[in-house]
Amino acid sequence: HFRSREVAGPLMFGGFFGDASQRLVDEGSVDYDKVLSEKDDEIRDLQEKIAALRNALHNDDEDEFREAMTAKNQALEEQSRRIAVLTSENEALVRRLGDVPPGPPDVESERAARVQAEDLARQAGQITASLQAQFIASQQDASELRAAQAEMAETIRQQAAQLVEIKNSATEVRVEQASNDSEQHKNNDVLQESAAEPHASHERQSSHELDEMKQLLEEERARCAEVKREVGRLEVALQVAQEDQSALEVGPSENTGVSEVAHKELHEVTQMLSAEQERASNAEREV
Repeated sequence: HFRSREVAGPLMFGGFFGDASQRLVDEGSVDYDKVLSEKDDEIRDLQEKIAALRNALHNDDEDEFREAMTAKNQALEEQSRRIAVLTSENEALVRRLGDVPPGPPDVESERAARVQAEDLARQAGQITASLQAQFIASQQDASELRAAQAEMAETIRQQAAQLVEIKNSATEVRVEQASNDSEQHKNNDVLQESAAEPHASHERQSSHELDEMKQLLEEERARCAEVKREVGRLEVALQVAQEDQSALEVGPSENTGVSEVAHKELHEVTQMLSAEQERASNAEREV
């Protein structure tokens, strides 16, 4: 209210300030419209990015992850079947060799059997190592896919946080614009009223009325300052009284009479503080 009357006071007595004020109003409106447009564009852009990231996260990456894991599982199952077949063949060979009665020692046959057993053992070791390597690779692939999904989820959360921040900023800009528009409408009404009055009457009375308004304004300011000082003094007294009350409440029971006096003084100070605050509020409203 203070600022509005300080601005509107001189303008009430000079119609020739109207055009400049209207230009400032129009320029301020254009700037706010531009800011709001930019914020809306940023919001739409972030919404599109978030939608694209969500689609990519829930469609492509999940499908690729399932396909990769299915292929790895199929390869592991195939290798497991091969190991089972080789194991069964080895067991059958052992059983068959066990059923054959021992004949004359044959160095070549024993050597061939030993070589075959070594080959089977080597093949089994190679297959086991290959399966272990494939299993480790599949675990690494799964870890990388999970890390990529976590990174994309974090990106989506960051984009959402930026979107909320931009929306809040746009809301603040709109609120500020609404406040400025209201203030501008008031100034325009004052300008229109001042323009409607006769110009000659303004020239005769403007100087005298302006001096009176300045004097009243200074008086009200002095009143407000005095009331604020009184409120500060009472707040200090209230704080001291509250501290005294706290000290009395934690003391022995024989201080009951003193505590009642402190309560009474605290109540009186509180009433005085409320009265002074009400006086200060009334003075500020009058200003």
